[in-house]
Amino acid sequence: MEWLRLIKEHITASLSVEPSDLELSPFDHMGGLGRFYEVFGDSYEDILIEMNEVLVA
Repeated sequence: MEWLRLIKEHITASLSVEPSDLELSPFDHMGGLGRFYEVFGDSYEDILIEMNEVLVA
């Protein structure tokens, strides 16, 4: 849930989130893109796309 909350906050501030954004603060303190992949698996890109679509619309 912490990952999803941080991504929502990032999208609110930046209007989108890309996989490369997960290497930046505050995500880097949680393990960056590698850890995000460990948590969400192969569907991590689909999750980011869906959050971008839902939260920006």
